[in-house]
Amino acid sequence: FMIGLFGLQVARRHRIPYVHTYHTLYPEYVHYVWDTRLTKRLAEQLSRVFGEHCDSIIAPSSKIERYLRDWGVTVPVEVLATGIEVDRFASPDPARIARLRERLEIAEGDKVLLFAGRLGREKNVEMLVRALWHSRRTDTVLVIAGDGPDRGELEAVVEETGVSDQVRFAGYLEGPDMVAGYHMADAFVFASTTETQGLVVGEAMAAGLPVICVDDEAVSDFVVDGETGVIVSNRPEEMARAIDRVLGDDWLRLKLSEAGVARAHEFSIDNQTSKLVAHYERALEAYPKRRRALIPTSLLPGPLARIAAALEDDTVTTGNRRGNGRTDS
Repeated sequence: FMIGLFGLQVARRHRIPYVHTYHTLYPEYVHYVWDTRLTKRLAEQLSRVFGEHCDSIIAPSSKIERYLRDWGVTVPVEVLATGIEVDRFASPDPARIARLRERLEIAEGDKVLLFAGRLGREKNVEMLVRALWHSRRTDTVLVIAGDGPDRGELEAVVEETGVSDQVRFAGYLEGPDMVAGYHMADAFVFASTTETQGLVVGEAMAAGLPVICVDDEAVSDFVVDGETGVIVSNRPEEMARAIDRVLGDDWLRLKLSEAGVARAHEFSIDNQTSKLVAHYERALEAYPKRRRALIPTSLLPGPLARIAAALEDDTVTTGNRRGNGRTDS
């Protein structure tokens, strides 16, 4: 957030448009600082005030656009999801997949569910563990790819529900290992309701992985229920029924896989980059050729405030030189 303030300060001093991407739903993360309704409301108000100082905002999903409008942001907002490297995720490495499956001790013939993301309360991973307990299948393994502050609690829930033999904590999978993880799995499961976009959902679809996710606006831009994935309510019993249905129906998995790949291509990096460039061009064309109010440097932390002050001095000096109307020879 402070870097955003700094960027806005620099843009104002140099009279160039400031385009902000709102990619973190701050009110949903206040529990890491002080979990009260007051701090959540304060985060909403800060987002509104900051947003109103921007020349335009890019929202990674329709959900974020709605939140910004509900908070009172009136500047132009465009929904533009982060692009997906579709070719990278569509290229499996059989040897790497085999090594990953061996490392995680997944038996031949077991069905694999994959979750990828940070292990924090807001990701709702506990619901996936409880859904596994409700599932009627006994040949299913849930691979949790990621790490974070809630890992210990999740391990306790796994023990409590008696599904230890069916859960693997893989840690973070980087680069080719993450691609292998997608292709190793039979379905991707996702229960977070605090996402700004849910990029891993798009990556899973690009890899041809059927997606089962909890109903949330952030992923509904990617997932159309029954066409490119399956959407369920935030209840482990319903997630379990969807898991059993998808894993038990080869034709359904193929249908969701093919439609998901086609949908992911709509969000390719090339497509999204073209839209982003067009947004920047519109911002430049619409930018008012006047000096807008600066963000007080008191809002910036020490190092950034000093840099901003130096930039201001440089701008003033340059302006004075231009105003002299003469050139020394």
